[in-house]
Amino acid sequence: METQSISTKKQPASTEDITAAVRANLSEKRWLHTCAVRRQAAALAVRWGADVKKAELAALLHDYLKETSDAELLQIYADNVIISGNGNALPLHSRSRAAWHGICAALILPERFGVRDAQIVSAVDCHTCGKAGMSVLDKVLYLADMTGDDRSFPGVEELRILAMQDLDAAMRRALHSTVEHVTACGGELDDESLAALRDLEK
Repeated sequence: METQSISTKKQPASTEDITAAVRANLSEKRWLHTCAVRRQAAALAVRWGADVKKAELAALLHDYLKETSDAELLQIYADNVIISGNGNALPLHSRSRAAWHGICAALILPERFGVRDAQIVSAVDCHTCGKAGMSVLDKVLYLADMTGDDRSFPGVEELRILAMQDLDAAMRRALHSTVEHVTACGGELDDESLAALRDLEK
């Protein structure tokens, strides 16, 4: 008799369940930011031909671990990096602290929410610092995070307009802005941001 294999993989959670989990994990201010990013990601996805549902889900999940402590993020990384098949990944300490929440969220999406779509996982992973070879969805989420209607930094209006006119030009401007800001503040510049900028300037 033929036996059926039993899958141990977590089934994808509903959008409603994911929304409830994300909201419960964030402060009101961070939740409102997430909603702003979700709206902007949908608009940019329509403009640039990305999958709108994927863009909205990536936006919903992008800051899921934003308010998680460093100690917890380090533990999440240690617990999940081998399981995810990235056993040769660089230590989390080698990356900018600003990138940790996205990297760790991407690692736990498959088991916690059943989200295994490689495009969504990639977008969440690189939404803070970027990376070389970014997909359209990666760029959509990166720019949505910077240009949502809750953002008010100098030059954001121009960046919003540019994001609707030229996706790569907007990415270059956004990355230059990030590099300049981090450098001026004496912060920790992530190597992936420079790799993304070099890639886009080819």
